[in-house]
Amino acid sequence: MEFIERYNLRKVAYVYSKMNTYKDAIYSKCETPKEVASNMRKLERFLEYVAYKDGVVDVSYKTDKDGRIYGKPHTIQNISGVVRNFLLKGEKLVDIDIVNAIGCIMMSICKKHDLECDTLKKYYNKRQTIINKYYDGDKDLCKDFVNASFFKSWDWIKPNKNNLFEKELKNDIKTIQEFILSTKTTPNTKNEQ
Repeated sequence: MEFIERYNLRKVAYVYSKMNTYKDAIYSKCETPKEVASNMRKLERFLEYVAYKDGVVDVSYKTDKDGRIYGKPHTIQNISGVVRNFLLKGEKLVDIDIVNAIGCIMMSICKKHDLECDTLKKYYNKRQTIINKYYDGDKDLCKDFVNASFFKSWDWIKPNKNNLFEKELKNDIKTIQEFILSTKTTPNTKNEQ
């Protein structure tokens, strides 16, 4: 999928000139200086690229090996929500972001059908704690495992045997899969009505 994203260069220049001043507000959800620095580098590269392209960016969206859709070469999807909201406010673009999307969607299924998925619930409610405890603060490493776990065959997943979270999440996913596979529903068609 190919798309063109257009950005207001005045807003881009403003964020670029103020990003160090407001980094604490922009990245208030980051828990470590390393995480802030990593996100600041991403933001800087994104803003420089948009400016270099005069505010008109061709973005190619592809599906990665874990089933996630991502844009290349640079896209707003990996930038802080604070910056996204500022850049898109009053523009002809809308940013829809579900924080912890897979956890949110799967928890709604678990709640609706009374499935016991305690590890998924912990991940949904305290994701940063899980990231810090089991992935040394590396959000991407955790997300890669979680997304691959939900979107790929278990033959492809190599959980870390020493990572209790990965072992327990695998059990929760099996609970969800067993429920889904055991539910036999047939959609109504016009001929049946």
